[in-house]
Amino acid sequence: MFAVSLSGIVLLFLLHHTTLDTANGQNIDSNTLTRIFTFFEQNYKIVEEGIERQYAVAINVLKEQCQAGFTPTKDNFLTKEIAEKVKSDICKKEDPVYAGSELIGAGVKDMGRYSIHSERLLLNPTEGRLTPPMQDLLNKRKDDSCTVFYTLNSPCASICLNETIPYNVLQGLETWSAHPSIKALVFKQIWKFDEPRKEIFEAALKKIVNRNVAVYRCISENENVCYACGGKDNSPIDKHCLPN
Repeated sequence: MFAVSLSGIVLLFLLHHTTLDTANGQNIDSNTLTRIFTFFEQNYKIVEEGIERQYAVAINVLKEQCQAGFTPTKDNFLTKEIAEKVKSDICKKEDPVYAGSELIGAGVKDMGRYSIHSERLLLNPTEGRLTPPMQDLLNKRKDDSCTVFYTLNSPCASICLNETIPYNVLQGLETWSAHPSIKALVFKQIWKFDEPRKEIFEAALKKIVNRNVAVYRCISENENVCYACGGKDNSPIDKHCLPN
C-alpha cells in the first residue's frame, strides 16, 4: 500500500512540473512556460481603460529556452525584439501585425462590420501576404526548436476552430503541427461568447490537441500559473481550461 501511494505522489509531481508535447515526445517545462507567460505579460500586454486588449504572439526559440531551469529576461530572451515596437505594430489600425526575428504578433483588424482576430492574422494568409506570418516564423528555425503561440483570448469555437468556415485556422494549426519543435498553444481568458458553451468549447480545444499541439491555460491569480489542458484522444480537458 505504501509503495502504491508513493508512486502516485511521484506521478502527480511529474505531471505538475513537466508536460508532454505529443508531437515528438519531448517535454515543455510548465514552470518555464509560466515564466515565459510572465515575460509576455510584462512586455507585450496592452491595457486600455483598465481592460486588456486582445493580442496574440508566437515565438520560435531554442528548445533549451522552454526546458527546466530557464528564466527569460530581456538579456537572454527575444533579445532582437523591441517591446515598444511590438506593441506599436500590433496596435496599428490598417495592418496590426509585427514580424520579427524570433517573434510575431498581431492585434485585431477592424473591418467595420466584423473583425479579423489575432489568431487568423498570424496563422492564415491575409491580404498582402502570400504566406502566413506563422509559416515565415517556423521557417526560421527547425532544429532544436521550441514554438509557443500565446493569445489573450482563446481561439473562438464558432469561427476560428470551425471546419465549416472557410477562414478557420485549422490548416494553420496543421502546418504548425508538422514543424519539428516542441509546441504550446497558450491562452489566458476564454473568449466571451464561448463562456456559456462548455461542451462546444471543450470539443473545439480537442481539435487543437488532436493536431499534436499541446494546449495550456495560463492565468494570473496570487501568482502566475500555467495548467496543461490535456484532452488527447478520449481524455477530458482539464477543468482549469474550461468555463466554470
